[in-house]
Amino acid sequence: MAKGHGGKRPGAGRKAAAEKPGAKTSYLGARISPETRAALELEAAEAGQSVSRMAEILLDEALESRRLNARNDSTRALCYVIGEMAEIIAPQMFKTKNFASDWRNDPFLFETYKLAIAKVMDALRPAGEVVSPLEREPALKRLVDGARTLSDLAGMRWGPLDTAERRAEYAAIIILHNLNNAEKPPRPPRAYGAPPPSIEKTMYDLHRAWRGLNKEPTK
Repeated sequence: MAKGHGGKRPGAGRKAAAEKPGAKTSYLGARISPETRAALELEAAEAGQSVSRMAEILLDEALESRRLNARNDSTRALCYVIGEMAEIIAPQMFKTKNFASDWRNDPFLFETYKLAIAKVMDALRPAGEVVSPLEREPALKRLVDGARTLSDLAGMRWGPLDTAERRAEYAAIIILHNLNNAEKPPRPPRAYGAPPPSIEKTMYDLHRAWRGLNKEPTK
């Protein structure tokens, strides 16, 4: 007897397409003013992108700007000053056949940059003695009490607070570990899922930092 067509047969139905990394999985419709549309079309034409792709790029940049602006004002200001200082130390006008004028790949300029950053930090130093927060706020001691080595603090969120040197070493170990493991970009967000957690965005930025710090020397 022939089988009926009722019910779901194993393997029946349309095969789901495999999701490609970075594939477009969401649709956004929005009404914008004619002026904004014209400006968007101009940006897209100059960049050689479609209007929809240009809109996505600008949205990404705006969201990134909001995230960076949420940082402490003093931190953002210092990062800007350090960036400006690189342009002073290694201007492109010094670039020649045998001198790339690139602080990342030239030992002389690297040492110059390091010393300049230290001098700026010394000039910005707040007045007063270096006193551990543990001495000023006993409640903080409970967060790190019992930890005497960096390995003891490996799984802790806060890290040492007893000396500036140990806290600096702790911070350097963490950021260098994360940076050295950021060669590969993070996994793409899940389709139709919630926005990726902040750690994924942080790792994406660290991946961009890894690329910037490990790029080939400029010719």
